Amino acid sequence: MTVLTTQRLTLTPVAVGDMDDLTALWADAEFTRHIMGRGLSEEEVWFRLLRDIGHWQAKGYGNWSIRETTTGAYVGSVGVLDYRREIDPPFDAPELGWGVAPAFQGAGLAREALEAALAWTDAYRLEPRTVCMIS
Repeated sequence: MTVLTTQRLTLTPVAVGDMDDLTALWADAEFTRHIMGRGLSEEEVWFRLLRDIGHWQAKGYGNWSIRETTTGAYVGSVGVLDYRREIDPPFDAPELGWGVAPAFQGAGLAREALEAALAWTDAYRLEPRTVCMIS
């Protein structure tokens, strides 16, 4: 599993130690408003976390936790994913997903994290392209 760094960020594969930060983020109605329209319970966040840990094991890629390098503050997550969404038409390539806590929005951190994830994908993955779904 790969750690990525940028000018301001450190991206580490999602881990059990991220649970408290993930629970706070996914309970935030402002954060979840456009994703699922409601906050998530701790149980739901735990299942998402387990899915993301397993994703790295099964696919060799997945979600990274984004933290400010200088402060260690949890910013959000970014990932290259194969969630096998039940959508029509189905995705035919790995999906990019990201979310940044409201306190960090507007500072270009999502873009910085996405650029790092895409650069890693281009350098180390065999997939010729990625896709994403935006609300």
